[in-house]
Amino acid sequence: MTSGARVTRLAPLLVAGAAVALTALTGAVLLWLGGFDPVDAAGALLRGAFGSPGVFLSITLVRSVPLILTGLAVALAFQAGVWNIG
Repeated sequence: MTSGARVTRLAPLLVAGAAVALTALTGAVLLWLGGFDPVDAAGALLRGAFGSPGVFLSITLVRSVPLILTGLAVALAFQAGVWNIG
């Protein structure tokens, strides 16, 4: 595999990573400008989502799995060229 092909395959991951980093930086700056500590806010976000195995399994997964499955169903329908209103 040539290095050009490797870069082409990694480009979407690099773009997604850059988007996440830019979003986190923008959020941190806005929190700081609002008088809040961005590190404390990030810690609270992570503790709220992944605080303990019980919290992760009972709340995070229960609420996120229906959204993930709905998104996958819509993506599959769009790939098939099906538009369903109903």
